Amino acid sequence: MDELRKIVRVIEPDLKVLVVDAVLGEDVINQCREFDSKVGIDAVIVTKLDAVDTPAAVLSVAVSVRKPILYLGTGQNINDLMPYDPEKLLGILIP
Repeated sequence: MDELRKIVRVIEPDLKVLVVDAVLGEDVINQCREFDSKVGIDAVIVTKLDAVDTPAAVLSVAVSVRKPILYLGTGQNINDLMPYDPEKLLGILIP
């Protein structure tokens, strides 16, 4: 994590986006919090949404970590990366 912190300090990126795996479930929140405390994150992309029974952890990220979710990955192809839409996610959670 120290190396990543150094890279962020030297590069000074405009946007720091953390990509997390939905399969990790509630651990996604801990991962986001840790990265945010160490290097600061601005937004999150959640992948492998198609591999979980319920994407509740995705909603937890948005609420608990207070970072916007930019995209959701729902498959193996580039076309499976879709902009985050809270209403679509609620449609998945509450059919």
